[in-house]
Amino acid sequence: MDKLKYFLLFFFIFVFSCENIDTQNFLKINRSWFTLEEFYEFIPRHRFKPLSFEEKHTEINAFIDRCLMIHDAIKNNYHKAPDFQRKMDYYRAELLYNTYFDRTILDTIITRNRLLVQFAHLSPGLQDYYTFEEYMPVLRKKLLKFYRKEIQQSYEHYIENIINDLDFKLFDSTIIDLSLEYSKLYRDNNSTPITILRNINYKPAIYSINGKFFYMRDIL
Repeated sequence: MDKLKYFLLFFFIFVFSCENIDTQNFLKINRSWFTLEEFYEFIPRHRFKPLSFEEKHTEINAFIDRCLMIHDAIKNNYHKAPDFQRKMDYYRAELLYNTYFDRTILDTIITRNRLLVQFAHLSPGLQDYYTFEEYMPVLRKKLLKFYRKEIQQSYEHYIENIINDLDFKLFDSTIIDLSLEYSKLYRDNNSTPITILRNINYKPAIYSINGKFFYMRDIL
């Protein structure tokens, strides 16, 4: 395994020095392939690239260990456990929300042109060391702070339009007000509103969309 890790370290260094190289599949555990893009989701390019040789080795070790554990978890059917499925439903909903938020709101404010302008103002040393795509996450984070008020206003306006378009109705005041009442009753000041309602097995409908009722069991 150590030989494999050292090979992968030299492989990554080689990738950085080459262009147009096919790196789709680079790590295979039994019949499962792990891609270079999966590694860069584990640690983004702009964070991995400036690391020392030893630091890169440490990150590669951690990634391979993670892949081995994932493979063994699937082998032992952990992905079929009910609690795992519930968490997957939750994370799937979170991913869908984040993707929707990015496409409908952030992409109209944090545009590629604005990111390119920021990249053009970087020092020559950074522009020579990083490509635009590699450094884009850093630039995006900077613009998120700069345009946070505009993003919040756009978000609130978009939500208002969705509520009007979908005929959204929230029952029993608001979820927060409702849970606050129950938190006083059950002396629970630490749980989230949704957690409180779920813990007391709240049964009435929470809201409706276009006449369809939604209950606590529908909220991930």
